[in-house]
Parts: sequence; C-alpha cells; structure tokens
Amino acid sequence: MPASPASSAPAPLGAAQLQSLVPDKVGEWKRHSLAGPVPGGEPETGVFAQAEFRRKGARATLRVASLGAAAPAAAVAPTEQSTVDGSERSYTEGGHAFRETLRSADGLAELSVRRADGLLVTVRANGVAPAELKALALAVKPAR
Repeated sequence: MPASPASSAPAPLGAAQLQSLVPDKVGEWKRHSLAGPVPGGEPETGVFAQAEFRRKGARATLRVASLGAAAPAAAVAPTEQSTVDGSERSYTEGGHAFRETLRSADGLAELSVRRADGLLVTVRANGVAPAELKALALAVKPAR
C-alpha cells in the first residue's frame, strides 16, 4: 500500500538537531550564544533554536525552526510595499520564499526565509542591511 502524503512528510527536527545546523561563524559575524529548545510563539513553528551573532558594532538574533510536514511556500510574484511605518518585500529565490521587513521608527530589519529543506529561518537586527541578514539565514546548514 502506498504511503499517504501525510505519513511520508518529514517530521519536524528536535531542538538538538536544530542547534547543530547553526554555524559558528558567517563572514565577520561570530556566534555569541546558542539556546534551545525554546518554545515557539506560533503553532506553525513549535520548538526552535535561537542564536545571537555579533560583529563589530552590531548584533543579530537568528531563529531556526523545522516546519516538518509544512512545505515551503510556493513561488509567488514578488511584492513590495512601503508605509510610514516601514517597508516589506516578499520574493522567491533559489526555491526559497523570502520576506524582508524594515521598521522606520527604529531601523529594525527582519528577514524570514522558508527554505526548500523545510526550515524556517528568521534573522533580526537593528541597522543591518537585508543582504547581511540573508547571508546569515542561508548559512544555516541544510536540514536533510
């Protein structure tokens, strides 16, 4: 009997597995701390690992969660919008779905990527370019 789609979907990774995917260094960024398991704030992500990266004059918080059976978002047309509160941009690249936000009030930038390997990686920092956040998110080792 063939496996049903639900039974053949990968199970979410545990906290120790998620922690092992976080690199020690990405370019000038060095991992300062690594914590987990951390209960997720959203039902979709469940448990996640959290790391703080630092480089001269900047800090970034990286969270990685396994979506398990929840597949990465399908490719969509790029969108971009700006308001007085900030800006948001969504796009698909290399099989991954990205969402970048920037708050005007305090310069907090956030990049979330639903990776093709079933990971959800979110990186936040003040005054750091989205390209740097993207490099941190993509440096997380593949889940499978």
